[in-house]
Amino acid sequence: MQPETIAIGTRPTTYLDPWQFTLETSQETLCRLFGVTSLAGYGCADLPLAVRAAGALVAYLEQTHKQLLTLLDGLKTYAPDEFVRLDGFTRRNLELIESRGAVGRTPDGAARPTLFAVLDDTRTPMGGRLLRRWLGQPVRDLVELRRRHDAVHSLYADGVLRAELRALLARIADLERLTNRVRQGIALPRDLLALRQTLLAAAEVRRLPTTEDSAIAALLTRVDPCDDVAALIERAVFDAALDGPNAPKIGSWEEERLIKPGYAPELDQLVQSSADARAWIAGLEALERERTGIKSLKVGFNKVFGYYLHVSHAYKGEVPSHYIRRQTLADGERYITPELKEYENVVLHAAERITELERAIFSQLQREIARRADALLTTGAALAQLDTLASFAEVALRRAYVRPELDDGDSLEIADGRHPVVEYALEQATAQLGQPTAFVPNDCLL
Repeated sequence: MQPETIAIGTRPTTYLDPWQFTLETSQETLCRLFGVTSLAGYGCADLPLAVRAAGALVAYLEQTHKQLLTLLDGLKTYAPDEFVRLDGFTRRNLELIESRGAVGRTPDGAARPTLFAVLDDTRTPMGGRLLRRWLGQPVRDLVELRRRHDAVHSLYADGVLRAELRALLARIADLERLTNRVRQGIALPRDLLALRQTLLAAAEVRRLPTTEDSAIAALLTRVDPCDDVAALIERAVFDAALDGPNAPKIGSWEEERLIKPGYAPELDQLVQSSADARAWIAGLEALERERTGIKSLKVGFNKVFGYYLHVSHAYKGEVPSHYIRRQTLADGERYITPELKEYENVVLHAAERITELERAIFSQLQREIARRADALLTTGAALAQLDTLASFAEVALRRAYVRPELDDGDSLEIADGRHPVVEYALEQATAQLGQPTAFVPNDCLL
């Protein structure tokens, strides 16, 4: 039974039965999903409200988006006090991610910049998402903040490392989403090829030269290029750009290849038999013209009759006796032969079986790659952090930002402070209007 959904204002709201929010039901739902007997290992044994909320969310997905459940592999808990609490009013006024409606417009009607727009010079979708998360949920842990600042300083100070890293990041696709498509079994050949190219670039990222005590070195060690996955995709997945010229010539179907020749012997045998049959049919026209003396004889194909021999009416009396007439047209007759039908059956049966077998092999291939999902996602998270930190370093250098000194005291001192969003907006206005407008730095002591 689908949950009841009604519209409240402009937002649809779904109601679940109250029993689906009970602690016992929620625990049972979550344990069934994760294949465990207890939730103690997830750190939420003493968080009954969190368990009830998570259980209700899973119950909703079971009824509405069951295919997404494969993407849930556990629970993570955190304490709100670990982050700066930003309510909706604060987020809007700080314009972290979005401008404030009509107020958030420049005089020419363009959207005003946001802090995200000023700081975002990431090279990957993963880095962009992480930057949004960091801005929307600022961490309060002084050790973690200093670790990030150390990493930004390393990239800020080493221009060669920063340039090489950002060039490699530009070659990296959305590893997190590609991995989740594989886990759902909905990846396409181009997704796996993009995954391989990403892993090859990740391997180069892993080999970037850094000092052992560098803050970046610790992140690089978390980048697992998953060489086995990249090698498997290279062996198995057909790449039209690379393999097309050398692939068996089997007509238009070769453009839809999924599996690379040499990976699956049974598939290769079917492809070869189909190619042999098509080659025989392709040579039939010249053979029959020579055998019968009918110079206008042609071999054709349509979806209704399959392959046929076309003979114009002028040569009707010269048609061999073993030709079987199938259709009379204004310009001639269409015939078949038992041998032609035999090869046609080989082609059609092979095409159907090839499609079926390729899809089965491709599905199995996705299941094999999905077993490495944890390593792939860990690598994606490390690459996202590298991307975001490199973006900070690049923007800091370009805009002459300096590293703050952080402590756990109760004072805030800013010398020559510049509001990053207002300063950026003034620069845009200067570029548009041609009137130089500089931001005046300010000191602040609280």
